[in-house]
Amino acid sequence: MDSRSWLFGMHLITALSLSLAAFPTQAAGRIFGIAGKSVEDINFINAWKGCEEEARLNDDTCIHIGEVGPAHFRTQDRELLEAMDRRIDGIAVSVTNSEYLAASSLRAASERGIPIITFDSDLEKPHAYLRSAYVGPDNLGFGRNLATQAMRLRPQGGAVCLMSGGPYNPNLNARLRGVRQVLSGDDAFPADRKLSGENGWHEPVRCPWYNWDKYDRALLQMREAIYNKDINVFLSVGSWPQIDLNLYREVMMPAKAEYLDSLNKIVVIGIGTPLPEQLDQLSERLVHAFVSIDFEEMGRISYRYLKKLSEGERIPEITYTENRIYRWDDPAIMERRVTKE
Repeated sequence: MDSRSWLFGMHLITALSLSLAAFPTQAAGRIFGIAGKSVEDINFINAWKGCEEEARLNDDTCIHIGEVGPAHFRTQDRELLEAMDRRIDGIAVSVTNSEYLAASSLRAASERGIPIITFDSDLEKPHAYLRSAYVGPDNLGFGRNLATQAMRLRPQGGAVCLMSGGPYNPNLNARLRGVRQVLSGDDAFPADRKLSGENGWHEPVRCPWYNWDKYDRALLQMREAIYNKDINVFLSVGSWPQIDLNLYREVMMPAKAEYLDSLNKIVVIGIGTPLPEQLDQLSERLVHAFVSIDFEEMGRISYRYLKKLSEGERIPEITYTENRIYRWDDPAIMERRVTKE
């Protein structure tokens, strides 16, 4: 599939999910909403799919709350407020900006008695009283998993360039903190500090890079890191560089023989459920390790908990979903390359 076809398919899926946001007028059961950071992000599409598939088993409906465009906390807040003006029995939110949402839409939901849970990205501690539960990865642990893969491939340390979506996302900031804890060897490493030689690791002046959820920007930033002689490891706490796998291949192939096959440059990326094409690229050493999150499972659990809350039942406050690690030198991954050759 070429890039244009891939993007068309993404927009088609997005259009389908947005059509559900029209709120069914004759739904037999309850209506729940799931608000990711962007309705165009395949991970949040998968979360909605898991929620909707589980809801249908009980004649309920799960709608995808949001609009087309890059993730932004003001957009998310506006869409949540609009959803609450209609019939809705509960909301699951991947938090973009904890302070902003807590002062606006999530406070309004709480005042109206609408059950709230967070998934993928939790509210920060001062605002956590607004939600009943968090479902998703231990984001600190997710970052630590990413860092462990970087250290496994480059135990001597070096210059690491980190990538994140934006500076206000609680889950992404927790992942960055986990990365720095492991690389520094200090579990108390300050959240607002960059690595500056601890345990042999440092971050260049221009890093971390924030791509603001724009995959084309992420690829440009990544290309600069790969061809920068002073950077040894590129580590992205989210999947932005691989949103368009064909463009990722175009960017990385010229660097493959010189930098990637020889492990002169290490690439570690956090993703959702890997596509077959991503596992193929892992086998080719266009990336060296993935740490993966199951967004569909997050969506399924989110529905079950919202259903229970709407019926007055209790739920666990924290439910962590499993992170899975995929490495280029895993026998099953290496076998993919042999089979294709």
